[in-house]
Amino acid sequence: MDRRRDIARAAAYVAARRGELSLTQAALADTIGIDVKTLYNLESGARWPQARNRSAIERGLGWQAGDLERISKGGEPDPPLRQSGIPPQEGAPVKKWFLGELRRRSMTLADLTATLNALRVIAEHNDQTLAELLVESGLVDRDELLIRDQSDPASEAIARFHGAVETIAASPHLSPRQRRQIEDRAAEELQRIREEKGGDV
Repeated sequence: MDRRRDIARAAAYVAARRGELSLTQAALADTIGIDVKTLYNLESGARWPQARNRSAIERGLGWQAGDLERISKGGEPDPPLRQSGIPPQEGAPVKKWFLGELRRRSMTLADLTATLNALRVIAEHNDQTLAELLVESGLVDRDELLIRDQSDPASEAIARFHGAVETIAASPHLSPRQRRQIEDRAAEELQRIREEKGGDV
């Protein structure tokens, strides 16, 4: 049996699965705690990873233990790699605040991704969307899946405040000193609000 060919087969599956999850090599390596060179060497067919790294890769890809070896010998991952995949998220990486929240709760993106992928498989098996499965199974309420208006009332209020300050500061009845005082006070207030909101406004 040609070991180089076996590694190449596993490498193709890993690269395809990583693409399905919209993860770069660096992002996956960082998430599962291995050196990115390990992934690069596997996907380029240069080197078979050590057992502990294989386990981390399998976990990060949402596969079962032993799937890499199984694939290299001509088998399929369990569950098999789904053809539909996750909708591409080009330009929409996982937000840093979200990763921070996962870490704060001692959760990993890999575990969450694996769970979501398992739910997607169940949904597809029942000819449902993931949202339909979550509602029908009672895991979430329908209202929890509603997408709210993305406009931020706080940001809109700040914009109005800023416009009002500019209008007042432009008044011909103010002295230069009064105008500077108004602008300085407004700038201080905006900075205070930004700090309270974490710099998001």
